[in-house]
Amino acid sequence: MLSAKNRLNKREVERIFRKGANLSESFLYARFLENKAKRSRFAIIVSKKIHSGAVERNRLRRKTYAILQELMPNFSDRNLDMAIGYRSAPKSEEEIAPIIEKVLKKTGNLSKF
Repeated sequence: MLSAKNRLNKREVERIFRKGANLSESFLYARFLENKAKRSRFAIIVSKKIHSGAVERNRLRRKTYAILQELMPNFSDRNLDMAIGYRSAPKSEEEIAPIIEKVLKKTGNLSKF
């Protein structure tokens, strides 16, 4: 799980949706915006349309945060606020990591791959 300093609150997510650029890949979408903080910060959005049960939504959110935590040492110097959302449910948990890596590469936030 990412620490609180690397996560976004609701007000910051709303700002990203108003002013940020968007990117779509497979079952994920991302909205991102440059920040002045010294780190990249993230929010994960899983709608009730994806999973009706809170347990499944939270499991997907925790899995995504864990993948981001593993990738943090490979982040570039570009600091972004990023909201990552699910457009549909992934078929398996194994296909989440490669798609997140692809999104991070497209935004320029992943450097050492």
